[in-house]
Amino acid sequence: MTKRYTTNESEPPRFSRRWWTSASRNLLWVALITVLIWVYADMEFIDSESIKITLRLTTDPDRAMLIDADGDPLPPAQREYTLTCHVRGSRRSLATLKRRLAILGSPVTYDVSRGREPQPQDIETEEILGDLIDLDKLGVTVLSVRPQRIADVPLEPVVRESIPVDFRFVGGAAEADPEIELSVTLSDTKWQRLKRKTGNAPAFVTRPIDLSGYEPGKEVSDKAIIDGTIAAVDVLERTTVPFTVTVGSRPGPARKVLTLTVNVQLLTPPAWAGRGEKALWQDFVFTPTDKRSPWENLTITVQGPADDIDELSAVRDEVHAYVALDRKADIEEAVKGVSWGKDVTIRFPPGLDLRLVEKDEDTGTYREVEAPPQVEFEVRTRGAPQ
Repeated sequence: MTKRYTTNESEPPRFSRRWWTSASRNLLWVALITVLIWVYADMEFIDSESIKITLRLTTDPDRAMLIDADGDPLPPAQREYTLTCHVRGSRRSLATLKRRLAILGSPVTYDVSRGREPQPQDIETEEILGDLIDLDKLGVTVLSVRPQRIADVPLEPVVRESIPVDFRFVGGAAEADPEIELSVTLSDTKWQRLKRKTGNAPAFVTRPIDLSGYEPGKEVSDKAIIDGTIAAVDVLERTTVPFTVTVGSRPGPARKVLTLTVNVQLLTPPAWAGRGEKALWQDFVFTPTDKRSPWENLTITVQGPADDIDELSAVRDEVHAYVALDRKADIEEAVKGVSWGKDVTIRFPPGLDLRLVEKDEDTGTYREVEAPPQVEFEVRTRGAPQ
């Protein structure tokens, strides 16, 4: 005799509460699966879209650089390009592409020297996109890119050289000049121009170093100022080079120092006196920000050959000091109502070999000042209380 197995569960009566609950649960699952199918289908739907990418070209600094017409490194703003890309792919792949671009940031940097010879050349923008993003793996097709290529990319090889320093001494001589070289990194264009101008013998020249205050045989340690320009070619920023020399027995030309005071004059653009800009000059006054500011009786120290210093001492009233205001820039500062400073220009009588110096309290000698004196001033309304 065969056993029969039965279940206690039975179909709920039609339209009963259990029946409606079961039907609702089944419908919910059907609806959820349907939505998922539609979402998946929508993500796989093929679409096209235009995407803008801000691209900044970079280089491996050890291999190459991007240069301007003078052979100097190209500023970042001139290495940026806006690419308009028309792409096609599934909505999911396009969304992935946007996420990857967001991760790369803006602007997107691209090493243009990688895998290329360091020479001026045209570069296809679609090639750049392929290097930045593996579009094939994403399933994205590039329909077009504007511009199609970046023409005449100024890619240049990097040249690293050591350039000797030529020390210039006055007021005495050194037993032996220091043997110092400075390492420089230049574009090949600038290096070739520098060699042509110097006959293949470029050298930095220091500002004059005064040895007149030292006895023969004394060892001197100091810093020489180098402007960084060779044969009118900018090679380095202005810098200083430490050195040590022994003062020789050969006397240098006699040099003297003179300290005097000058009054700083204010030179303004002629247009400020005209009708168009009369409000600025007639309604405002430029004054020192501090009564202790060296606006008047500015003390300066001058050094030069003894004969030139004696001549200057006799005509010291012919030494002029002035601050030249710029028509455009200083108008903007004046309108802001803020205080600012400007360099004072010192003009000596013509034909004299003179320079501004300052005393080194440690050694008691004089050295050329690294920066001109400066006057700070502000603008106030005429008639306003001071």
